[in-house]
Amino acid sequence: MALQKYFEKHRADLVLLMFTVRNDIEDNVFPISGFNKTIKPTFWLEKGQISGPSEGWLEPTGPKLKLLLLWKFYIGEKIGESRMKLWEKDMLPPAYQGLKDYNGKVDYSWQEMWNRNPHDAFAGIEYERLDPSGTELTPRSELRLYGINLTRKLLSGIKTLVEKNNGHFIIFKEERPWELLDIAEEKVYYLNGKYYKLSLGQHHETLKDIFEGFEHYRIPLPMDRHTVSEQDEHLNPQAIDILMKELAFIIGTKDYFEKGNVF
Repeated sequence: MALQKYFEKHRADLVLLMFTVRNDIEDNVFPISGFNKTIKPTFWLEKGQISGPSEGWLEPTGPKLKLLLLWKFYIGEKIGESRMKLWEKDMLPPAYQGLKDYNGKVDYSWQEMWNRNPHDAFAGIEYERLDPSGTELTPRSELRLYGINLTRKLLSGIKTLVEKNNGHFIIFKEERPWELLDIAEEKVYYLNGKYYKLSLGQHHETLKDIFEGFEHYRIPLPMDRHTVSEQDEHLNPQAIDILMKELAFIIGTKDYFEKGNVF
């Protein structure tokens, strides 16, 4: 939506999209954003075709939904929480369900974290929100497949819009150290009576499915300290510098810009 507004007045030879694996699929799927669960414009799939958005550019919530959400707010439920429940009921397919039984090696660190901090640890796990990424959950759920298909539709829309305006669209993402480990490794975690199976191979298969058909670059960050802190997962300045230098090198080898343009 922002890109459409941009092209109404401006031009771009090259549009870059930095894909963030921890957030982007979930942000596309769910109609709320952030810890305060702010309502945001959201697209969805109906019979495989994209629909929406739920609101236009800088438009308020539609009147009928707004009245319903305000009523729920006054009886003690946050507006964002109400909308999420409506979306889950009417729009979204089932999320990953943990196993009730498992015979094999189990990691109990999730349960230990929950016991220390039950309110914050694994908040959102029912929607596959995990650290570092719910894309590792295997087998892939209907919700995850929906998220992949919706994300591809949105990326296709961006690509079409850019090319219609005589630009070039590429996707890039950093490969963090945990993503560079052995893809054959699988682990099972226990939490509150259920077992959750994680596979790095499943994670990479999801990325492959999302990026197929798009020009994209996955840039490794083989460094021990790549985040701002243990609590802040954003890339630190050193990691960003490495990522941008490699991206600039890639762009420099291509012919994305019209001759004579200065940027």
